[in-house]
Amino acid sequence: MRKLRKIRVDELKEGMIASRTICDERGTILVSNGVVLTVSIIERLQNFDVRFIYIQVESNETAKREIAAELRQISDDIYAQQVIKIKENMGMIEGILYPALEKPDVKLFVEKYDELLFKHSLRTAILSLNLGLIKRYNKSQLNNLALGSILHDCGMESFIDLDMEHPLKGYGNLCSNQALDMEAALICLQHHERYDGSGLPFAFGRTQITELAFLVAVVDYYDRFLIRCKDSKKAFFATVEKKGSYFEPGMTDLFGSTLDWHRFYSIS
Repeated sequence: MRKLRKIRVDELKEGMIASRTICDERGTILVSNGVVLTVSIIERLQNFDVRFIYIQVESNETAKREIAAELRQISDDIYAQQVIKIKENMGMIEGILYPALEKPDVKLFVEKYDELLFKHSLRTAILSLNLGLIKRYNKSQLNNLALGSILHDCGMESFIDLDMEHPLKGYGNLCSNQALDMEAALICLQHHERYDGSGLPFAFGRTQITELAFLVAVVDYYDRFLIRCKDSKKAFFATVEKKGSYFEPGMTDLFGSTLDWHRFYSIS
């Protein structure tokens, strides 16, 4: 079955296949459904200030290969940043993430993400599961952590358009799915709540926030900060500095414990 993915025009690559016809204001076709994208077509879309288009993923096997390649690239990128220890757990992380990403209800949400939001969600899931494994969560907790971290921004479609009502919107979407554990749905609702009660959407007190939401909140903040500043060291310390204010102290310490000291300080 053919799948679709929403992607930013500035991230298009030659050879991708458009899944919808796009016209300019006068009705002139800029790209037709089923057309293989070329450099000139991509430039035309950029010139007409088209922000997103949908592309085709040809089959389940293609989608699986795409996800596998994306996970490998993200884990390689995390390792190359020389900040967080991740490699020793990647095999187990992939073993948890693949089944989660194959769930039909998860696919329905993920296929609506733009490319930045998709990558942010995968990085958040990888880093969150890394913490969950260090904390020795059981299988049920790890599965809920995987689902909740993948879907924590499912109330959004675009990474750039940060609607701060998205936790509540996403939670509403997930609550309609009886197959999804409430522990995973609460991650979506509470990942912008803060330990000091200053968060959104409800300014919950610390006793009202679930443990897995506390965990994902730290990772989500780190990754969004990193995307903005492009400096993994700065993002790491900006995150741990929020201990006791934004973030639950134990979860902040857990995140801090993943610092790869030898590579961070280039110690041989």
